[in-house]
Amino acid sequence: MNTQPPNPSKKLAASPPLDDLEAALRLFDETTRALDARARRLEEVLFRKQQELVEANQRLEDKLDEIDRLHAYLNLVLGAIGSGVLAIDTEAIVTTCNHAAEVMLAEALPDPVEANYRAALPQSPLLQVLADGRPSEAYEHCFAQAEGGERILSAQAWPLRAPDGTLIG
Repeated sequence: MNTQPPNPSKKLAASPPLDDLEAALRLFDETTRALDARARRLEEVLFRKQQELVEANQRLEDKLDEIDRLHAYLNLVLGAIGSGVLAIDTEAIVTTCNHAAEVMLAEALPDPVEANYRAALPQSPLLQVLADGRPSEAYEHCFAQAEGGERILSAQAWPLRAPDGTLIG
């Protein structure tokens, strides 16, 4: 058994100096405060971006509501027109058709929207508009009706153009 008292200088030499520990703690505190400040700034930025997103979504929703109102209004106007109105895209697919056109074309195009106009009426000179982009001459076509008799359709076509002048139907 060792009866000698412990040597205090040995303990101090084996442990890190107090100054180094204090410096490490100060560095840790400074780093923690800097990270906290950055986290707060990021939270503020995130909050602002979320607010901007909410506002942008509201503007988008308002625009969609406006488009829906305009679409409904256009359908009312087209429905009130006694003449048939039919729009086709550059592939001759029917994109818009009012009720008068549905009635007039019921035999050839029983379900007109998304139907292929070229397939239903392959000889129609109105298709020339898609080829040359110029309005057609007046055109008449006789349709046989299911209940007998004929229906004469008189038509003319004009090109549909995008704002930049590109032919779209």
